[in-house]
Order: sequence, then structure tokens, then C-alpha cells
Amino acid sequence: MGWAVGQRVILGTTDGGRHWTVQDRGRLDLQSADFISGQNGWVVGTRILLATSDGGVRWNALPDPCIRSVHFVSASDGFAIAGGSNFGDLAAPSSGGDVLATTNGGQTWHTLAAPKDPQTVCFNTVSQGWLGAAGQLYQTADGGRTWTAATAAPRGLNPGYVATMVVDCAGDGSAWAVDVGPGAASNQEPQVGYHAGPSGVVPLFAEQYFPHPGVHVTAEAPGSYTGPVSAVSPGTAVYVGWCPACGADGTVPWDLVTGTQLARRSAVTGLTQPEGASFLSGQTGWVAGADGSLQRIVFTSDGGRSWQVQYSG
Repeated sequence: MGWAVGQRVILGTTDGGRHWTVQDRGRLDLQSADFISGQNGWVVGTRILLATSDGGVRWNALPDPCIRSVHFVSASDGFAIAGGSNFGDLAAPSSGGDVLATTNGGQTWHTLAAPKDPQTVCFNTVSQGWLGAAGQLYQTADGGRTWTAATAAPRGLNPGYVATMVVDCAGDGSAWAVDVGPGAASNQEPQVGYHAGPSGVVPLFAEQYFPHPGVHVTAEAPGSYTGPVSAVSPGTAVYVGWCPACGADGTVPWDLVTGTQLARRSAVTGLTQPEGASFLSGQTGWVAGADGSLQRIVFTSDGGRSWQVQYSG
């Protein structure tokens, strides 16, 4: 089973993406989805938060305190980023956000203490989680009551600009993250990728001109611009990039990361700009995004050697 969301639609599949059905339609302005099972899930838009407990047969509106993204660990316990202002990604405010928590499936929310300018959050359990804030990675072992810095903060950025730390939990106390700097020069967006776990945080790749203390890594980023991250397991992840200047054969490059080793795969075909990715393994995964004016979902079952367009609209 799987789901995908867009500005005006919620799509669902029960056959691995061979067929997609519309579960809801309208001016939803949706930007992300989070499912913990084949029944329980949540979708978030710019002015709406919806939940389902029956796999999307029915979607119910929840109170929405300006929520940008959610991450649930059970049908009742979840965490969210709310409020803030944006330079780019609507789901990750550049500044002024808050970390929220719920114990009743999103019916009510309370604010957690957090470092300044929270941007993204995820939890492996109700106690252990990771937070991106002002371009820095933090971890908690007490449900977000206290946070400990896991990386240094970026430096040398222009006044008024902040980096954005995007984090995706992988279970077993681990997470995958990418730090995205503001702006781009010479068709290169500042970015540093990380693997975080119980033994520490390791930088994986970097756009080499991104000023970031303590990062010594020579591997290049998957693409000149940052794309989505998909955590497969504590030891495996997929980082998708994009490159508007690379031409049709290299527009959406991606790396399969195993441990700290990066392996470049053939570029995703059928898309020119990736917006979301979900991989079950290094062989099987989906990437959603745009191809010109079309919104598409493409699928691979052979590690990216071939891609099939499963949805176009």
C-alpha cells in the first residue's frame, strides 16, 4: 500500500503503484504525508491537517495550529513543526517555527521546548528523536524535553540567511539528514549530507564551498541542487538530487548510501525536478515530482537501471 499527495489530490495504491486511485480531491494544497501502517496516516497542507484510520477511505479534518509537517510513532503519539517563515521549502520553515507534540492522534497539540528556529523533526520512539534547527542537528532521549547538539552550526552565511537541516528517522536510534544552505552560486546549492546514529554523526558528502565547521569530506553531493531523502534502514538511505543545467540524461541523479559509502546510480528518468522519494530497498523505490507541467510518480525495481511512469497528471 502507498500514498501520494499534491496540491489538489490524495492518491492511494494497493498494488505497488500499478494503479492509483483518487481518495480525496479539492483545493487541499497538500505537501506531505506520514503513515505508520496500512490504516493510520496523516497529510499536511498549507492550511489543513487530515487524518485517516481506514487507509484513506475517509479523511477527517483535525485542528491545525499552522502545522508544516508531522511525524507519528504510533496512532496516538506524534510530533510536528508548526509556524515560522520560509525562504523555500514550505514544510521546513527557515525561522520562527515551533516543535509540537500530541498524544491523541493530532486532536490536540502542546509545544515542546526546542532550540531556536526548528525546521524538521522525527522520532524513532516516543523518547528518542532528531531535530533540525537553524541548519544544525540535535538529538533527544527524553521525548523532546531537552535537546543536545549533534553537529556544529553552519558559519559564514550572509546576515539574515539560515541553512535548513532536513532529517529523516531510520529506526534503531538512527537518522539521515541533509543541511541545505540558502541561495546557489554557479548552479551549485550549498549542502552537506549526514548519517546520525548512537555512535555519532558522520558527514557523507558536501557541496565543497558550503562553509561548515568540522566537516571534512571529499565526496560530492548527488546533484547540484538538493532533492528528497529516503531512509531505508539504519544503515541504508537514498539521496536524490537534481541538476537543471545537466540536460535530459542527468537531470535527477541519486546516490544509494550504505553505511558511509556512496554509490551513484543512473539518473531518474521521467522527471526533471524531484519532490518526494520513498524506497523500500536499494532496488525498489518511487520518486515523485515534476516533468515540465506534469506531476508524475516513477518507479524502479532494479536499482534505477530502468524507471516506469506509474502516474502522470
